[in-house]
Formats: sequence, structure tokens, C-alpha cells
Amino acid sequence: MKQKGSPIMKYALWLRSTAFVAIALAAGCRKDQPSAADTFFPAEEAAATKQIITTQIARGARADATLHAIHFDDAALNSLGRDKLDAMIRDNSTPLPLVVYLDLPTTDPRTPSRTAAVNDYLTTTGLLAAQFQTHPGPNPATLHPTAPDLAALSKLNAPPTPDQKPTAADAPSSADSMLNSLGISPNSNKKP
Repeated sequence: MKQKGSPIMKYALWLRSTAFVAIALAAGCRKDQPSAADTFFPAEEAAATKQIITTQIARGARADATLHAIHFDDAALNSLGRDKLDAMIRDNSTPLPLVVYLDLPTTDPRTPSRTAAVNDYLTTTGLLAAQFQTHPGPNPATLHPTAPDLAALSKLNAPPTPDQKPTAADAPSSADSMLNSLGISPNSNKKP
């Protein structure tokens, strides 16, 4: 009978371990099996989803239309800046000219070079100088006071007045029903 620590037992254990690792590596590296994403999402559905996402990215980039210091490496556009400009160009739902706002410090000596980098990049993508504009500062369309929105929010959270007729929006939500079933008031976190 062989002892557990004998050289033959150690060699047999090493041989079994090595064989197991070799079999696992050989069997685990098969590339002919489809991935879980391929079987879950058919190709045509994935293409449609990707098209929707790409369109939303382009529309969002064009609506924001602002480049910040993070979009540049020193005076040159970085990949983030190029990607945003490419997305803005892809959005063809908004007519030309393409307007790009450069929200950069006016005191930064790199700002003129960064503006030139944006102009150069846009011309290399095929746009003519008349098809785009660059403006300093943030996009004025994205700036607005929050007071009217906050006032509207408080009106949404207020209980209806006696002269208002209840609507479907006034009905308790399923979340409210669930909280009530647990003995929790859905309005317990609201201030009077």
C-alpha cells in the first residue's frame, strides 16, 4: 500500500491535475458555438436596436452641441471630442449649419488652437465652411432657469383642490398600493 506522501502518489496527482487542465483548456476554447447574446437577440432585432441607439446618440449630441475641455488633449481634439462631432454630423434631422459651442475658458491660451482644431476636423469630415459654425461659451438652448420647473413639480405633488375633478393620474399607482399593503403610507416621506 502506497503512502499518501510518496513520490509515486505525488506524480499520479500531478499527472491527473495536468490532464484535467489540458482537457479543460481544449474544451473551453471552442469558438463555433454562438454566444448567449446571438441566440437571445436575432440579428435583425439587434440591428434595429443599434440603429435606434445610434439615432438617439446623434440627436442628443446635436441638441447639446457643446464641447468642453474634456474633449481635448492639450490643443488637439481627442477621441471623445471626435466621437461627439461625428455623432452631431450623423444627426440629419436638424438642418445645417451645424453649430458647435466651445465652452472653454476665454483666458486659456489653448482656446484659439482648440477652436481651429474643431474647424479643421469638421472640414476633414467633408463639411464646407458654410455648413458649420463655432461659437464660444455654452449652448444657450441648454441653459434655463429651474424655478418654473420646480414650481410645476410642487403643483404635481400637491393634492387636488376641491374644484378639480380627479383624473387617472390622481388614482393611486401600483407602487402606492404595494406600500399600503405593507402598512407604509406612500406619502410618509413628503413634507406637509
